[in-house]
Amino acid sequence: GRGSGPSDAKERIVIGGHSSSGQAAFFASQERLFNFEPVAFFGLDPYQISDRTPEGNLHLNLPALYWGFTKTTCFVNVDKAALAAYRLTSPDVGGRILYAIKNNKNHMTHCVFTDRGCGMGMFIV
Repeated sequence: GRGSGPSDAKERIVIGGHSSSGQAAFFASQERLFNFEPVAFFGLDPYQISDRTPEGNLHLNLPALYWGFTKTTCFVNVDKAALAAYRLTSPDVGGRILYAIKNNKNHMTHCVFTDRGCGMGMFIV
């Protein structure tokens, strides 16, 4: 939306996504591939994040909110999803938050963020 400042205020755009789209947005932010300046990142268990995403271990320099899980589901390793993105987000640019959903009883999975779930079902790895 538009800022509440002067009439020449820029649009404020939050980027992010779920799973691989979250990973793609994360990577594009790290590499500064957008033709605009995002103001924040919102990741619904972005996957597959690693310290090699991208090569060079660049940090995300945006305020960020991540939703992730405490247990691996749908073949999505918790150490390469929201937790990894959180670790690669600089704490010095307005904050970073990781909301870790406790799913030890397997009642919630990585695909809870989709309309119809995923083809992986309730697999635990």
